[in-house]
Amino acid sequence: MTTPPDRAPADDEREVPVAPVATEEGTFGTPPPPAPPESPPSHAVSRALVGSLLAGAVALWIAVLSVAQATDEPVALAALNRGVAALTEIDALLDLQIESVQEQADAGAPTLTPPGYPVRDSEVSAAAVTRPDGTVDRELLRDALLRKSARLIYTRGVGAFRPAGAEPADIALRSTSGGIGALLDNLSSDNHGTAVVLLWPLGALCLLLAALLLALTRGFGRFVALGVALFAAAVAVLLGGLAVRLALGLVDADPTDVLVEEFLSIGRDLAWLPVRNALWLAAAGVAVALPAALINAQFERLPRRPARGGVAES
Repeated sequence: MTTPPDRAPADDEREVPVAPVATEEGTFGTPPPPAPPESPPSHAVSRALVGSLLAGAVALWIAVLSVAQATDEPVALAALNRGVAALTEIDALLDLQIESVQEQADAGAPTLTPPGYPVRDSEVSAAAVTRPDGTVDRELLRDALLRKSARLIYTRGVGAFRPAGAEPADIALRSTSGGIGALLDNLSSDNHGTAVVLLWPLGALCLLLAALLLALTRGFGRFVALGVALFAAAVAVLLGGLAVRLALGLVDADPTDVLVEEFLSIGRDLAWLPVRNALWLAAAGVAVALPAALINAQFERLPRRPARGGVAES
C-alpha cells in the first residue's frame, strides 16, 4: 500500500487566524503578531545626523543674520557715531578750534571743518551749521561732523582716517591691539552686503534639512525633532553671544580711559544682537516641540486595536 503524496491543504482547510475575543470565561482566538518596529535603527541614525546638521545650519544662519543686523546702516552708523566721538575727542577739539571754524565761516568758506580733525573728506556745508546771523552753531557742527564721519568709515573703514596717498595714521587705533580698528573695519557696508547674500543659500539649506528631517520622522515626533533642533541651535548661538559679552566685560581697562570704555560698551551692545535672536529662536523651538510632544504622548496612551490580517493599528 503506497502512501499518498503530500498535497497542499485546500483553502477551506487552511488555518485562518481568529481575532482574539475577550469573554467572562477568558480570551479566545489568535493574538496578533507583535507590531513591527517603528523604524529600523538606520533611520534613527539618519534622523540624528540630519537633526545635527539642521541645528548647525540654523545656528550659522542666526550668526550671519546677527552680522547683517549689526552692519545694517542704522545700527552700524549709530555705533560708528559713538566710536568717532570717542576716538576723535570731538568735544575737546571743538572747544579749542571753534574760533578757527568761525573764521572759516566769516571768510565765506562753503564747507567747514575744525583744524586737526582726523577724518578725511569730513567737511560739512557751512550753510547747514550756521545761524542766520552768520555764527557757527557748535552742536549742529558736531552732529554734522559725526554723521558724515560715521558714513565715511562705514564705506571706507579705517582708511577714512588716512590722508590721500599716505600711510595709516597713528591715532590710537593700536591702543587696544587693533581691537578698535577691527571693530571700525567690520562695521562696513561691504560686510553687510556679504552677510545679506549669504543669508539666502543658508536659509535654503535650513529649509531643505528641515524637510528631510520631517520626512524621516513619523507622526507628531517629526515636530518634536524639529523643535529640538531649533532649540539646540539657539543654545549654541546664545552661549557664543554671552561668551563675547562676558569676555568684553572681563577686559582689564583703565577706568579713566574713556576711549576703551566706550568701544567696550559698543561691543557689548552689538553682542546683544545674537543673544536676542537666540532667545527668539529658543522660544520658537519650544513652541514647536512642546505641544507636539504632549499630543504625541496622548496618542501613545491610546489602546491599539487589531487590524485586518492581525496587525495592530493605532
